[in-house]
Amino acid sequence: MAFKSHYHEVVDTIGYMFTEMFRRLRDKHSDLIAIVNQQYPAEPFEWLDPALKLEFSQAREMLAEAGVVLGEEDDLSTADEKLLGKLVKKKYSTDFFILDKFPLAVRPFYTM
Repeated sequence: MAFKSHYHEVVDTIGYMFTEMFRRLRDKHSDLIAIVNQQYPAEPFEWLDPALKLEFSQAREMLAEAGVVLGEEDDLSTADEKLLGKLVKKKYSTDFFILDKFPLAVRPFYTM
């Protein structure tokens, strides 16, 4: 897919693809989800449409308010990612979000 003016065209398309997938799974396969939920209980999955786009700087601020201090070029640990997911769920009522403007200096080498 080529984008014409901004990479957000691709990000928005990916966000739409996921929200549509979530919606169709819920609408067409709620019976199967209920069966799985009997064995593996979980809260219902929630998402926003369009998908929430959160900038890395906003994520860093949310984590700082929760007591996790990250430097400008610090990567998120697994614990940070899990906490951020909980904070986003509490603030925005969504389990799915896109983290945008992740600093190039901390991205894994394979994303270049």
